[in-house]
Amino acid sequence: MSQAFRPVGSGATIGVAANGTTITYSTPFLHQGEYLRLCSEGRNAIVAAGSTAVAGSSGNVTDSFFVPKNSEKLLNIGKPASQRVVGLTTTATTVTIDFPEGTGNPFFVGQNVSLRVSGDDNPNQHWEFTHKPIASINNTAGVDGYFGTRLVVTWGYQDFVGTAFTAFQGSNTRAVGADLRASIQISAKGIAAHDHGSLHYQQGQISG
Repeated sequence: MSQAFRPVGSGATIGVAANGTTITYSTPFLHQGEYLRLCSEGRNAIVAAGSTAVAGSSGNVTDSFFVPKNSEKLLNIGKPASQRVVGLTTTATTVTIDFPEGTGNPFFVGQNVSLRVSGDDNPNQHWEFTHKPIASINNTAGVDGYFGTRLVVTWGYQDFVGTAFTAFQGSNTRAVGADLRASIQISAKGIAAHDHGSLHYQQGQISG
């Protein structure tokens, strides 16, 4: 039985520098698919993909690997991690995030995550952030008398300090949803000083 790659979300392209040392980074994006398709055009490239991806070094979701010029590679980047959020509290440099009791925790310390808030009437959209690192995880945190998971994420916002949510509610009391999702980044560099090239990447799933 043949297998097919089914794209998830939008793909993008980054340049690959010609000097063999300059690392190019993608814009961070939500982890949505289990696989990543990479197409290198015009250059041999060293590529890394993960929560903190630095081409040519270790410590990523995937170690750096080689993509020959004018070729395609498929990389397994693991299942996407996400969880519903029921509350948060901020300081000038951190945001503490609460998960519902009994739902578990799919994240790890050092992983970069993004918060997305949705709803018809959404006064909390300023609470959203993108690609911020998890500083600590408490899997037995007491939240309003219940035992759930509490994460501390490092962020850079200076506004709205000290405000606490026990639930996300719109101004007309309609419920607003919030989800914490893993986010990843791509980096690439050329092998030696030759012509510039580019690297196209696309998340997806394998079916069939």
